[in-house]
Amino acid sequence: MLYPVALSKQEGREKAIHYLERSFELSEKEMLHDYVELLVDVYLKEGRHDEAFATVKRLTVSMPKHEIIDPDLILSLATELSLATQFERVIDVLTLFLGTINRSCDEEKRAAAYLAFGEGYLFLTEYEKAAFRVI
Repeated sequence: MLYPVALSKQEGREKAIHYLERSFELSEKEMLHDYVELLVDVYLKEGRHDEAFATVKRLTVSMPKHEIIDPDLILSLATELSLATQFERVIDVLTLFLGTINRSCDEEKRAAAYLAFGEGYLFLTEYEKAAFRVI
């Protein structure tokens, strides 16, 4: 498992992202989950939410249709996006992996994913209400 480290300079962060992206492109499928998790974490810390979501989408394209993506990764990504208050993206990620969520043998992970869906929609609705009041 790869673990993110604190990056101090913009140049260092950009280089880290560049090499992580290259590694993701060249990696075997066994390592894809680790690279996606690390890249999403770095992108979210940089405030690059669209790129974080695009990385998740690339994972879905790179995996064979019959292969189940690790439910822990899905929940981790949803949590990271939620912590970054990207509730619409939480819903998008969970929707991308809905088949995996529904096929998961582990009821606890399925329940956690459905809870994340519910919280995502709840927070999204609350933000919409707040935005409407401001207007």
